[in-house]
Amino acid sequence: MKEKINLALEQSLLLEKIGNILNEGIDQAYEEFDIPNHEGTNSFFILEESIAECLSLLGLLDDDNL
Repeated sequence: MKEKINLALEQSLLLEKIGNILNEGIDQAYEEFDIPNHEGTNSFFILEESIAECLSLLGLLDDDNL
C-alpha cells in the first residue's frame, strides 16, 4: 500500500512539474507574441521547447529524438 501511495505522489509531482513547464512556456510565448510587428515564429519555438521538455520528463523523448 505504501508503494502505491509513493507512486501516486511521484506521478502527482511529475504532473505538477509538467503543468508548470507548460504554463511558463505559454506565458513566455504570449510575451513574445505581444512584440509589435511579430510573426509568432519565436512563440512557436518556445512552445515546442516546453512540449519537448515535458515529453522528455515522461520518457517519451530522448536526445536521439530531439
